[in-house]
Amino acid sequence: MATPRRKVVVARNLGSDVMSLLNNHSELEWPAFVWSPFGFCGPQISANPVNPKPTAGFIGFGRIAHATLTRLIPFGFARCLYTGNPATPPNADADAKVAEKYHLEEVRRTDLSELARESDVVFALAPGGSSTFHIVDEAFLKQMKKTAVLVNTGRGTLIDSDALAKALQEGWLYGAGLDVVEGEPGITQDHPLVKSPK
Repeated sequence: MATPRRKVVVARNLGSDVMSLLNNHSELEWPAFVWSPFGFCGPQISANPVNPKPTAGFIGFGRIAHATLTRLIPFGFARCLYTGNPATPPNADADAKVAEKYHLEEVRRTDLSELARESDVVFALAPGGSSTFHIVDEAFLKQMKKTAVLVNTGRGTLIDSDALAKALQEGWLYGAGLDVVEGEPGITQDHPLVKSPK
């Protein structure tokens, strides 16, 4: 049976919609169209004909953000937008050096609104605390591209979980990758973010 092979193919594709595969597999029903390796994939976050110059957005642009940016370069990212500590002034020279180092068209500090509108992937990497509490709120999420992905490996409190659950359900953005969630460790199986296929 070809099922194990399909799982391997899908698991090796960045952006795979594994939930579609699992749902179809559990019901033993395959799509009515001819199968292709990208049949279960979501939007590509790497450079592609539809989006040849993807933009990475960072909420917080410290050491971890720089390491993440390094790993995104092979995927064809051309721009980097970020928000920084309000107490630290923008540094165009440092931004230019980062752009030159990674051969990016642009590295620039910006506000949250532009970061939400322009980014194909947003990484929440800021420290926790009162100044960053729910920095990603409903207003931010509504501005994101419908094909964008939000990744939180910083602090659970950076993202308003209720607003994110609503955004995923209503299709304001494509999906979210969450290493941390507000309210941990008290997150149960019936939490809207745990139940969301996105």
